[in-house]
Amino acid sequence: MDGDEKALDAISDRIQGMSARFMGLLEADLERHFAQEAKTIWEAFGLFCREELEVEPEKLAAVWMGPLWMRLRSTKRRLRAPRSTLSA
Repeated sequence: MDGDEKALDAISDRIQGMSARFMGLLEADLERHFAQEAKTIWEAFGLFCREELEVEPEKLAAVWMGPLWMRLRSTKRRLRAPRSTLSA
C-alpha cells in the first residue's frame, strides 16, 4: 500500500468513526424526543379522561387495551424516572 492509499484509509477510518459517534448522539436525541412525546401524549390522555370522562386514565387504558396495559405501565414508570434511566 502506498502513501496515498494509507492516507485515504486513514481519512476513511476517521470519517467512519465520526459518523458512528454522530449516529449515537442522534439516536440518544431521538430517544429523548420520543420519550418526551410519549409523556406529553399520556398527560393529555390523562387530562381528558379525568375531566371529560371522570375516570382515571389507567382504568380506561386497562379496559380498552387489555394485554398491552402491562407494557404501558412499565413505560409510564420509566417516564417518571430520572432522564438517565429512559434508555433502560
